[in-house]
Amino acid sequence: MTNNQFPVILERFVQSYPKQSRFAYELMPLYEAEVARDAYKILRINEDHLEIGNFKRAYGTEAQRMNSTAKDSVIVNMNRYTVESAVDRAELVGSPNAVQSSLLIREARLRNAYDKMMNSLESEQIDSILDASLYGTHTASPSGEDLWSANSSDPISQIEVARNTIKLATGLYPNKCIISDSVWQRLRFKKNLVDKLPYTTLRSGITPEDFARIISVDKVVIADNMYKSEGQLSFSWGNNVVLAYVPQSIYTLETLTFGVTVRAPLGYAEMRDYYDEKTTSDVVAIDERLGWVVANYEAGFLFQNVL
Repeated sequence: MTNNQFPVILERFVQSYPKQSRFAYELMPLYEAEVARDAYKILRINEDHLEIGNFKRAYGTEAQRMNSTAKDSVIVNMNRYTVESAVDRAELVGSPNAVQSSLLIREARLRNAYDKMMNSLESEQIDSILDASLYGTHTASPSGEDLWSANSSDPISQIEVARNTIKLATGLYPNKCIISDSVWQRLRFKKNLVDKLPYTTLRSGITPEDFARIISVDKVVIADNMYKSEGQLSFSWGNNVVLAYVPQSIYTLETLTFGVTVRAPLGYAEMRDYYDEKTTSDVVAIDERLGWVVANYEAGFLFQNVL
């Protein structure tokens, strides 16, 4: 089957699937590039965006042109990932509608392949997000009575210090907080937090929305995704909490942000649908080009091993 005959139902799926919400996107929003490149540039936060400029212009004079990424930027290197699904035609023997059944099975298997690929990519993204060595002074590892699981500890005061640290470094207050589920299950019933909300009972515990109001951020996300390694399931985010400034959407790579995920355009050259005679299978193969980077660690703060 030629590229321009790629099934529409599968094309819609592969175009839309990587856009689905993921926990890593909360700190590395998805940017859909318009042009395919091997690398992109994302703006680094520097003091220029806080400088006072002279924008007065006499009529008829040329306006000042801004091109921030040329000044100070971080490279996003793109990698190619291939996902495939195959349906042996022998599986369709006896099917009342072989074409329809083949498409449905290929879509289901393609979804499974994408699930595995995106889970693997998110694991790599989380590794970079949780690398404390890259945050400089924007990290803390509570111990003893400061552990968030300790009855007398005050996570709110610790978060307030982190908020001010980000503000002094970037001029921006953080607007998102990612909390691993293992941490959240201890926080939601913590008495000195519940006491801040008289209408909240110990039975129900505080909600992410409650906590967002308490710590003055727009959104608190409870990351409960898991991975399997050597037969054991573990929370991807460990016992960690990340506070960061991240815009709601990224329309240009000159946007000030903690991090970004870039997806190169997906055209017919990257979508293949063919018949494999050796396995008597109809095969779909998709070549995705994705890259990500934490562009501004100073726009974030990592609380490591808070329990």
